[in-house]
Amino acid sequence: MDEVRIWRTARTQAEILTHMRDSSGLENHPDLAAAWSFNDPEVNGIYRETLVARDSSGRGNDLPLITLPAASMQVIEQAGGGKRLEAGALTFRNNYAMNQGCTGMPDRDVSVEFWARTPAYTAGKSSNERNAEFFSFATSTRDESQRSSTVLLDDGILIEKYMEEYKGTYSLNFESISTRGAVSVHINANREGNGKRYDHWIDFDTRWLDAAWHHVAVTWSWESGEVNMYLDGAPQVPFWVSKAGVTQASAGLVAVACTAACGVSQVKAPSRGGVDPYLAAHVTRSTNGSLVLGQAQNCYGGCFSPEASLHGDIANVRVWSRVLSRHALCLTDTLFCMRHAVPAWFLLFLARSAAAVEDVEAGMFEQQPPKQDGLVASYSFEKEKMTTTAYGGSVEGSGPAGAANRLQLGADAPSWVYSTAPLAQPDGTPVAPPSPGSAGHAMFLSDQQVLILKGFDDFPSHELTLEFWMMSTDSCRKGTPFSYAATGSSYSKADNSFLLFNYNSWGVAVMEDEGVLSDHLSGLGSTDGRWHHVAVTWRSSDGQVKLYDNGREVWSVVRGKGKVIPGGGTLVIGREQDCEGGCFDSERGAAGDTQDGWNLEYGAQDFFGLIDEMRVWRKARSQQQVTERIQDGMRSNLFRKGMTGERFDAPGIDPKDPDLVAYWNFDEGAGWTVHDITGHGRHLTAAENTRWEVVRWLSVCGNGVMEGLEECDDGDAVSGDGCSAECKVEEGWSCTRTSPSQCSRGGTGSGKHPADPSVHPDTPGSGGGDLPPSPPPPSGSSSHSSSHSGSHQGWAVTLIVLVVVGLALTALVACRELIFDNFPQVERAVHSLLTRLGTSSRGTHVSGDLPYEDFRDGPASPDFTQIRPPPFRGSYLPLPTAPAPAAPHGQQVLQP
Repeated sequence: MDEVRIWRTARTQAEILTHMRDSSGLENHPDLAAAWSFNDPEVNGIYRETLVARDSSGRGNDLPLITLPAASMQVIEQAGGGKRLEAGALTFRNNYAMNQGCTGMPDRDVSVEFWARTPAYTAGKSSNERNAEFFSFATSTRDESQRSSTVLLDDGILIEKYMEEYKGTYSLNFESISTRGAVSVHINANREGNGKRYDHWIDFDTRWLDAAWHHVAVTWSWESGEVNMYLDGAPQVPFWVSKAGVTQASAGLVAVACTAACGVSQVKAPSRGGVDPYLAAHVTRSTNGSLVLGQAQNCYGGCFSPEASLHGDIANVRVWSRVLSRHALCLTDTLFCMRHAVPAWFLLFLARSAAAVEDVEAGMFEQQPPKQDGLVASYSFEKEKMTTTAYGGSVEGSGPAGAANRLQLGADAPSWVYSTAPLAQPDGTPVAPPSPGSAGHAMFLSDQQVLILKGFDDFPSHELTLEFWMMSTDSCRKGTPFSYAATGSSYSKADNSFLLFNYNSWGVAVMEDEGVLSDHLSGLGSTDGRWHHVAVTWRSSDGQVKLYDNGREVWSVVRGKGKVIPGGGTLVIGREQDCEGGCFDSERGAAGDTQDGWNLEYGAQDFFGLIDEMRVWRKARSQQQVTERIQDGMRSNLFRKGMTGERFDAPGIDPKDPDLVAYWNFDEGAGWTVHDITGHGRHLTAAENTRWEVVRWLSVCGNGVMEGLEECDDGDAVSGDGCSAECKVEEGWSCTRTSPSQCSRGGTGSGKHPADPSVHPDTPGSGGGDLPPSPPPPSGSSSHSSSHSGSHQGWAVTLIVLVVVGLALTALVACRELIFDNFPQVERAVHSLLTRLGTSSRGTHVSGDLPYEDFRDGPASPDFTQIRPPPFRGSYLPLPTAPAPAAPHGQQVLQP
């Protein structure tokens, strides 16, 4: 939006036409109640971060663009009187406290505890919230299976509360269990990627529906996989668990069939003892990752959703590298155990902890826990340890890496972009269109625009690297940036010779159909409204595919082992081909061919957003080479030539590099052709009228993205942690060149970087949890005399057949997630039928479905906006560029 005005009069059409195109001259107009020109970032040629849109009418109706978490002191009292705690707290409402470069988190045993308060549930009152998000830690792990060797765990540790009722849905229609107010815990999980192998979560029957303060403590044991949750110091019963994506019912034969066929636990009502709480044993997380309070991460450090956020308060957050203990309740309250039919595993757990120190209760009402061994991080939210300004703030933590793990306060905010509105100067002269800065142009792609290259000779056949920059806020589609199709003898269908698809959960297909067993998704998205550098490498010799996001390896998988990609095919940028050069999947009403919804493999796959600096190499580059290329490409192409006064069309990356197959920098700014600047003649042709966008890259220290002339960027603007407040490597430290940077002691400083270390933990995981042994199915025998071999025998045979069929059907229902994982076509058909019947589900969805929960009732929230990194104080200085004429009014900044 641009030039928004509210008048104090009913304007006539003539008056509207008179001022419709005015870009200035209306300041302090007596009939204006408010006017926002949105030229705030530009002041005398200097671009400053601003979180307020100023009212130019002179009436002071400025618009704040974000609301940060608010700090306050709270008194928390024990129910029924007794103990009390005065503590600092943060109030969240669709905002967050985040550290994208958090270090030293536990990689094995872990406990997380905090105080929290959420609004009371009111029957009949609707809410946009589906989950209240408390604690989210995203990281990575190693999967030693053949499917994937690097796994992003967007839910490495996630603690949330259900605000929605799933009782009666098809995933929970066999038990009378209410989920509203239950607490859900995810451990070493990525529910949207890598099939269901990392779909680990467990739900506890807390029935937390009031608006009072409650203490939450969650523990997980690496050795056994046991998860325990305490509310106000009391152990809670788990009633629903997913182990590698499999959830089951437990009513009669269902329990027998499930345990016999799948060997896992069941969904079971708390009144009957609940389920066993073991999952993800021996899966080891990395100690480095992104920590967020108040939001759930669906990509690393972002991809937040307003309906999965926190509207409430948090106090005294603590993280431990050991399993906290609690006394044995049932040993002193036998009636409680009998009344709730507490199973043997629960009694054993309580017996084991009977002699242990009551860690949870001992520290609940203490500012500092009496026993601090294993305390990794602690956030008290005391005002003297916090900084808050109009531009943001930070929260200081304590613990081994307290200073390094400061949390930055932030919120979602609109993005400032260059205005292309048809405005005019007061004398009627049209406002000049935006002129490119040091970053040139990018192209906007949508369902009405794709770029096509037919006859792509010499397409890399045995190994390649694809890299590009993109920015999108499309969290709904499965946008495809790169689709190469060529007929080949080893792959007759030819449409996915090399395919990078679904920017909400990246997937790669090499000489194969996407959407089959071998093509699980990564679970990583890039649609959070920030610029992302995406790179994917492949080599035929071992089929290894690696995916990088901002230089960080986030996924490794095997694709097209031993295959040869034929040349001479068709490249499409912006859509997925289902036949060479066409058969695009589009929503109804969109441009292009459409198909019925249930015939779509993944639904609409149109790319919506900006794309820039795309390169195809004939070599599979290493992680260090990828990160170097990010920096070399950004610094050289976007900055260094401006410093030396070189022309913009003199790229820093040598376009004549023998390994460079094609290079499109999208700097034409006009026309229907995107030129290949390597000289190989592989030009892209636009299918529709082009929309070129001016881009001015700004180096923003502290946003977690290495850009411009930064030597490091660890996600904060604090010195003393290896990366200074000016994003320089500090003396005695070394920092990786990933985004965000990870710094460690033992370097030379002054911009020196070691070879990029692997992001994987030292101890690889097994890729799955240790499951308790399954009880054998019931056995028995019966005999009949020969005198009853007539009708009785027929009835017996019929009964046996019915039992067998019933068990088979029950096993199919019980193990449906396992079946869906291996046969996605079956899952799509089932989900399509359920959708037509109007049901909904809390459980897992179609592989490649929305990266968030199914939005069958429409968008998550009417106030959907881009999620921005935490704001920081100071100026946004334009990076050095060749002298350019002063920008006219009406132009604004397209920020990364």
